[in-house]
Amino acid sequence: MIRWRALVAALAGILVSSAAWAGEPVAYIIEIHRGGGDIGVRSAAAGEWNAPQPLRPLRPGDQVRVTGDGRLVVLYHAGGAVQTISAANSPFTVPAAPPPSLTGTLRAAAAGLAEFFASKEGPPTYRKLAVRGAPRNAEPPTIVAPRDTRVFAGVLTFEWDGSDRLSYGIRVLGPEGGVWERRGLPHAPVVYPATAPPLRPGVRYTWQLGTPEFGAQRASFEIVTDVDAARIRQELDLVAPGDQDVVPRNTLVLMRATILYKEGLYDEARREVDAAIAADPDEPTLHRFLGYVYERMGASRRAVEAFERARALAPDS
Repeated sequence: MIRWRALVAALAGILVSSAAWAGEPVAYIIEIHRGGGDIGVRSAAAGEWNAPQPLRPLRPGDQVRVTGDGRLVVLYHAGGAVQTISAANSPFTVPAAPPPSLTGTLRAAAAGLAEFFASKEGPPTYRKLAVRGAPRNAEPPTIVAPRDTRVFAGVLTFEWDGSDRLSYGIRVLGPEGGVWERRGLPHAPVVYPATAPPLRPGVRYTWQLGTPEFGAQRASFEIVTDVDAARIRQELDLVAPGDQDVVPRNTLVLMRATILYKEGLYDEARREVDAAIAADPDEPTLHRFLGYVYERMGASRRAVEAFERARALAPDS
């Protein structure tokens, strides 16, 4: 891990110097809080002020203007640096080199988040949802979670989208066959009971969701081993809510979610971001990240809904 972080830091230094000379982006917009004020972004190459967009790349010389109690948070590609822009330091001109980096694990987490978004450059590709005129029970149910993911040991909750008019059945399968099942279930989350056979870490399980009308569909999951769980939780503990004096809260959430995402804990990342959205439903980048998580899990409808919500919260300028 230490060697990997050193490599990231070395590459970061190379990237920032070359980016400065080439006029390439050096930062992203990561949080947008308009509050009662106004936020504008102006490219160094153009004279017009535009509304900020989530994950908009910023180049050296670009300017940000904030009034009132608005706030915009910028994540730099290199070095693990985060900067908050408010009326107090507005207008702000993006420098060619990032501000001083964060320290320790926060720096590595910020660099990991920047790397994640760098891999997602450009708007997500998706089709807008059609308006559905058919009855809800005319559409097959869809597994939401756990879905092609690793999960921590403990409470395991099965979730799906579907009609409240249908009766559902769940079956969990392991390498040796059936492990546990229930039938005649309503449309509501189902917790794997403590009285059921224990699920073994490191083993890939499959669960089936079925209805008489639509048959069965499957998704897989794996319980994280105790060793991996301890290592991941230790890393998460070092990127804690108490650090929001240094890094804004939603950016911290995205850092934590990125750690989980990279470990294949997609459902845990989803829950982390969902909790942040419940506290701050108007932050478009949270919805955008959630869309990428659902996209990775194969939950296409949920992904489209998240991307559409992100776009609605940050309309084209």
